[in-house]
Amino acid sequence: MKLRYLCFWCVVYVLSSCHTQEEYLKDSTLWVGGNRIMDRTLPFPYLLEVSEDKCMLRDHAGELIDQCKITKNISKGDTLTMKNHQFEVLFNDQSRINIFQLNDTLNYPIIKGRIDKKYRAKLIPTFTTKRIEKHEALQFLTSNSFVARDSAENPNDHLVVKRYLTFTKDSLMTLRTYAYQDKVIYSEHQAQPLTLYNLGDKLFMSCNSGSQNPQPIMQVLKVTKNALTIRYFDGDEDIIRTFEKSSKPETKSASYTNCYDGHVGEYYHNTTDVTYRKGNEYLINKISKGAPMDEGDGYIIVQFNVNCQSKAGRPGLIMMDKSYQKRQFSLSLVSHILKEVMALTDWPDTVSDYKNFYYEDAHCFLMFKIENGKIVDLCP
Repeated sequence: MKLRYLCFWCVVYVLSSCHTQEEYLKDSTLWVGGNRIMDRTLPFPYLLEVSEDKCMLRDHAGELIDQCKITKNISKGDTLTMKNHQFEVLFNDQSRINIFQLNDTLNYPIIKGRIDKKYRAKLIPTFTTKRIEKHEALQFLTSNSFVARDSAENPNDHLVVKRYLTFTKDSLMTLRTYAYQDKVIYSEHQAQPLTLYNLGDKLFMSCNSGSQNPQPIMQVLKVTKNALTIRYFDGDEDIIRTFEKSSKPETKSASYTNCYDGHVGEYYHNTTDVTYRKGNEYLINKISKGAPMDEGDGYIIVQFNVNCQSKAGRPGLIMMDKSYQKRQFSLSLVSHILKEVMALTDWPDTVSDYKNFYYEDAHCFLMFKIENGKIVDLCP
């Protein structure tokens, strides 16, 4: 039996949201790239279309870039030999296809004559939907904003993150707001090019601007004048999220983007740790100056990324008492510390200096020790 018939109308995917439940059927004739490299989860921005007699490789914009003939169902151990791509199939079932590119030893290294399966790329089946035309979707999206609650990119216990999407015909502006105790205390925005296109009845969108910073391909599952539902791969998570139409808040926001969204290294992954150039004593003096008084003891830990332009972004917040149990400090103190940290710019180079472990951004944190409501120490 051909691959296209294995699961065309089988396996129900259930989406739970605050408002409704939707059922989506998997389509095994069209597979969308999830991630590449098991422990680094880089976006794999390609689609694999399978018919009875051929496989077609499409890029992030849906353009056909390569293909090969097939005579049977794709199985583990098969080789897909295209003009410019050669893939070995490592795994194939109704939930995913894992492929390893044999003719790209830079991104898919062969070590001591053997492939390393952790470097495989994973594809997942697309969902069948009612036909969504690009031009109709643009009528709903253009010049409008949609919002959903989001998860923080870094460890976070206390910040409520919302993501606003604002569309033009060919661009997407993403605004992230971070609220504590029901008040927005930090915001950041990111502008990206937008590609929206149909493949059959399905509608896809991508914010890819080139191979230097690959972005996930998103499938638009539903779009109306009041809501947008999209499916995308974030790291190793298959996510479906519904954004409700909303006015974009009037808030001052910093411009921030990861230089390489697929993987963020740790602050200690370079030969020299990514720690602030002027040292902790400078930071304690700078951030404690003008800090509001609070009560009690404990720790305020700000988690964040530093990108290749020495900008901080994507914060998370963890707070504990002296016994390392969750607690909260005052809005005024937390807001002061977070804003001061996110405004820091004198960071060392974050681009990896290790061969075969490439990243451009670093995950960092600053842990403030609080005694009697005052900042008294800092680590690391």
